[in-house]
Amino acid sequence: MKQLEQPVVDRQTRRNCNRFKSEQTASKYPSEYHDNNKRHQREKNAILRCLKKIPSNAHVLDFPCGTGRLIKILQAESFLISAADGSASMVKRASENTVNDALQSNDIQFYESDIFDSGFTKDQFDAVICNRLFHHFTESTDRIKALSELRRISKGPIVISFFNNFSTSMTFRRIRKYLRGQPFVDRAGVSMSKLKHEVDSLGLRITYETASCWGISPQWYIVIE
Repeated sequence: MKQLEQPVVDRQTRRNCNRFKSEQTASKYPSEYHDNNKRHQREKNAILRCLKKIPSNAHVLDFPCGTGRLIKILQAESFLISAADGSASMVKRASENTVNDALQSNDIQFYESDIFDSGFTKDQFDAVICNRLFHHFTESTDRIKALSELRRISKGPIVISFFNNFSTSMTFRRIRKYLRGQPFVDRAGVSMSKLKHEVDSLGLRITYETASCWGISPQWYIVIE
């Protein structure tokens, strides 16, 4: 797939995304969910609840795939998998991890791709899951731009994670930032009502929502159709 120039988005959003492009960062990034880690298990369970909304045997794009920690989960659900990330180092690690874990790596297509202008064709995938990315977007326009591109390349459900301002942890963070006079430059939250408005602006709707740990964890998931 031909690589395109990076599209124009908010500078802070681009800086946040570019932090994950180094080989050093990729080498430290988690490659699997550990069942003995309660936070990992809660997040995994939230993802599994969302995956039930995707038809069996669907062609699912994991975007961004990081070092591939969702791939085992997607394979266990019998999906046809493609994986993409804006970091070539992450893509390389994800591909290597599928081989090291004796997964059916020959059945997985890996791509280096930009979430805002992916280069994929219209309706190329049956569904897309976008895990642990939207909290790096500092502007509403960037979330809308990314959602628009995900809608273009997916003819079915879109699963995204985001940091919900409703959660206790995000409430405390917002208070601390306010008292210190500091803006959010990364790991930013958004209210469900604002995110719903952004989804609605694209003619889409949220059909399912769930939290990793309701009321406490900022990590929430929604299914958009």
